[in-house]
Amino acid sequence: MKTEVWRLQLTRVETEVPVAKKGILFLSFTDGSDFLTTSGPSLNSATQPILCCIGQRVAGKPTQFLMERAIASAGLDLRAITVEVTADNFATAIAGMAAMKFMAVRFFPTFQSAAFDLLGRQDHLLQTIGSVTSATWSPAGWHAWHNWGPAICDWATQRCDISNTLFWLHGDSIRCRSLLAELASQRRPLNVVWSAAPSNLPDELKSFGTDSAAVPMHFHDDAQLGSLLEEFGKTRPLESICLVGDEIPVLPKAAEGLVPQWLVACASTANEIATKLSHEKCESLSEIDQIVACEAYDFHRWTGRRVDLLVLRDAYAEYCDF
Repeated sequence: MKTEVWRLQLTRVETEVPVAKKGILFLSFTDGSDFLTTSGPSLNSATQPILCCIGQRVAGKPTQFLMERAIASAGLDLRAITVEVTADNFATAIAGMAAMKFMAVRFFPTFQSAAFDLLGRQDHLLQTIGSVTSATWSPAGWHAWHNWGPAICDWATQRCDISNTLFWLHGDSIRCRSLLAELASQRRPLNVVWSAAPSNLPDELKSFGTDSAAVPMHFHDDAQLGSLLEEFGKTRPLESICLVGDEIPVLPKAAEGLVPQWLVACASTANEIATKLSHEKCESLSEIDQIVACEAYDFHRWTGRRVDLLVLRDAYAEYCDF
């Protein structure tokens, strides 16, 4: 099959790209740098949805590989690509993707702060995080989010009734802030405790639920937490505790017997968790499993389709073997 090639130089963000044939489209900017390589002869049409992963250095990032596996599993007509863009060209790249109506974008870590500055400044929940991992495009513009918190919440929801769960956030980290934003977005009464918390949280993020049924968040240090957990056990029938943070706190002895189940989503490894938290039923979300959970959440957010976590877990293991 003959493949036609076009090269187009973008000078304005509203530039249209009227490609009506199969082929390869190269985009470049007025500074002479190439931007994207999108369509290939395998495309069904020039309007095939595009998911673009973007970073300054993209080597070793598994997102495209995992998305391709998820796309194949779901039988979708969708193309995932990965591109490198310099920091100076980041805003231009986002404008170019909007002009070409790319379906979605994933920001690798070096661009997550810049993505917040460009796409998330007006969102009060994202303001709490200060970071954006992902976005989707619609005629109204980009809609951005941070996927760590939703992925952790999805993982916990599959294992317990979160309305009878105490979410214990420990330390000021992106992980905790992202989960806090997700819990606040649900607008339902939830039990949340934050130890070693930041002091600059807005008032609207200090309680959970509606105005008529709001549950205040509790702020305590580790030394006070044991008595607080005992009070929770007396007044609220807790099914589980979900501990989230970049480190595991000092665990009060009284805490371990309060609930039948512990869920732990920390940066520590499972072995470290096991030595610090002895409990008959303790399940941990490893760093690898959180990567997979984030990919699964974004795929569902972008496409409306669920993907089996085992499919992505196997794809991640295969990617790491390369």
